[in-house]
Amino acid sequence: MTKIKHLVRIGLTGLLSYCLFSCVDPNYSLLEGVDTEVGLDMTLAGPIGHSNLNLMKMLPDSFGSFRFLNEGDEIYLEQSNIQEMGNDIVGHLKMYPKGVFTKNVSIVGDDIDPYRGNVNMVLTYTFNDINTNPNERLDSILYAKNQTLNISISSDLVCQEGSYVDLIFSPDELSLNPILYPENKVRADLTNGPIDLPITMDAAMLKLKGGKSFTMQVAGVIISPDLIPTGSFIHLTCDYGTIKPRVTYGYLGPQRVIYETTKKIPFTYTETMQNGDFFLPFYDPQINMIVENNIGIPANYTLDYVKVSDSKTGESVYADFNGSMSTDFVLEYPSIDEIAGLTREELLNFDLSGIIKTTNKTFDREYGQTNRLFTINCDTMEYHYTIRPLQTEVPVVSYFFDDSKMDLNVDTKLLCHFEGNSTDPNKNFYISSTDTIPLSIGEIDFGDITIADTTVATVKMVHINHLPVGASAHMYFIDENNQKILTELERDIIINAAPVNVNGEVTESTAETKTYIKLNYEQFEIFSKNCKGMVLDYRVDNELMCNVWFKSNNWLDVKLGAYVIGKISFKPEQNNDN
Repeated sequence: MTKIKHLVRIGLTGLLSYCLFSCVDPNYSLLEGVDTEVGLDMTLAGPIGHSNLNLMKMLPDSFGSFRFLNEGDEIYLEQSNIQEMGNDIVGHLKMYPKGVFTKNVSIVGDDIDPYRGNVNMVLTYTFNDINTNPNERLDSILYAKNQTLNISISSDLVCQEGSYVDLIFSPDELSLNPILYPENKVRADLTNGPIDLPITMDAAMLKLKGGKSFTMQVAGVIISPDLIPTGSFIHLTCDYGTIKPRVTYGYLGPQRVIYETTKKIPFTYTETMQNGDFFLPFYDPQINMIVENNIGIPANYTLDYVKVSDSKTGESVYADFNGSMSTDFVLEYPSIDEIAGLTREELLNFDLSGIIKTTNKTFDREYGQTNRLFTINCDTMEYHYTIRPLQTEVPVVSYFFDDSKMDLNVDTKLLCHFEGNSTDPNKNFYISSTDTIPLSIGEIDFGDITIADTTVATVKMVHINHLPVGASAHMYFIDENNQKILTELERDIIINAAPVNVNGEVTESTAETKTYIKLNYEQFEIFSKNCKGMVLDYRVDNELMCNVWFKSNNWLDVKLGAYVIGKISFKPEQNNDN
């Protein structure tokens, strides 16, 4: 037989896996966990590879809008989504009078002076766009800053000095700002003909008391160079189309919709999973809804439905509230008592952050059966909700400011505790992941090797599993171009799960799986010259179909050692970084 002396050096650089990181630990000893019972004529050459995996390494670094969260030993996926209804909800109410009105006021000639006319008439302004709905009553409005009621006044007659009209408002109907208009009236001088009369409405209070109208008395004197004819008029045009309220007071009935919308949100974390080959049936997903509200309306929030959908299959699943798709709850709100003692000026400058009320509602396995939402690989979540006034035995005075708002914050927290399904294997936890382990042997002097020997080297692989699930792995070797080599050595490996308790949590024990890869001389020639790494394509799954609970201290450890025939001298590769 021909014998040769073979000196080989294998120095392999690190390869990054797709979603896992593996390395050779410089402190790692193959003597721990790898025996020498490979063959009577083989010697341990040394450790050549090591990898340690946990759930967080198996999953992508990015989950779109989701993020990893560790609390003690627990692992969560967490997402926050803020739906800022904001001031739009006030816009939906639209409870303020609008309109442009033109009225004619008669000029009555004086009995003594034929060149003098008297004006005295009460005008009624009726708003047809308010207090028409039995579920809506507008009682009063405090107008905001920088609001102007524009009134245009003209006369059929030429007016001389001393001509004027007073616009007099009843304080029980329209109370102007007492600082600006202490007598609650405005005078218009008509000496120079038609005029535009702006009335400052800052802090003015319009009191409708559930009605549709208010009155204004027009009184004054017209002095003309001509005789006052019968049928002469003063013309007034009032523009209520632009003035906006600061505070609106009234009542809303239970059939009045305050706000209604449908939200559709992409479930982005499913798009980032490796190869899309996964199933994560979370046992008890927590969806916490936080409503922040400073609108002074007692209201009921109705969640009409929550559904998730898989666009690839067309499947949809709904949350379930005791057999119903919908549920409702009362929102906290600031009562009228919290602003009752404020002056008009204080209301104009009021900071609403001091009256924000918070409502918390949690949907989970018990309330909403949120686990149902993860029985498919959904990529969108859709929900519809309606906000209506709360039905009360005694009508409650409601109010809102022009900058009142309501914000909805939805926090999703997914504990990595997965539900088992004993009837459908495909509905149990699984995830596919790839680990590439770089190999490092150093220098080996094999001495005399007989070419005809069946086995000249053995790679021993030990999986030590501290995960709550088992795994299968497909193993193969790759060259520097990540191409497969030595395909005849490919194999499938079954890795046993660690023991778990009734909740699916790993006990202190581990499960060990040993795999031996034997190489003949020709295979070792290729291995020594071309092999740059070992690839393990894992499918980690719940083959027992029971509940499984992943913790941050769960792991799967892989150790690789090389054994060669005959005597060797081993010299590890030098670290050139130092």
